[in-house]
Amino acid sequence: MSVIARASSGPLACEIRKASIGDAVQLTGVVSSSVALSGQVRFVLTKSGPSGNSNVSQGNAFDLAAGAEDHVSHVTINLGQQDRAMLEFVATSKDGVTCRATATFEF
Repeated sequence: MSVIARASSGPLACEIRKASIGDAVQLTGVVSSSVALSGQVRFVLTKSGPSGNSNVSQGNAFDLAAGAEDHVSHVTINLGQQDRAMLEFVATSKDGVTCRATATFEF
């Protein structure tokens, strides 16, 4: 699994990771923190192209111990020639710390 986007704010970090599975791509939103934090995440995917269009929006809670990471969102999509995908992963802690990772890729 490779990291295609990363962001951080204070102790909070978020990443979008990608793994190829045959003709599909698995995208995972990962949140981590150097201190104990809890909050909410939002993972948004918009895909368009000759193979079809997809819009996915996921929300989830996280509760992290210091130094921990959590895989909080997962999406698997099929990608064909000339398809384009745009992703946004936002994590916001209960005390208002926010990180936002974005990625765009084409095939």
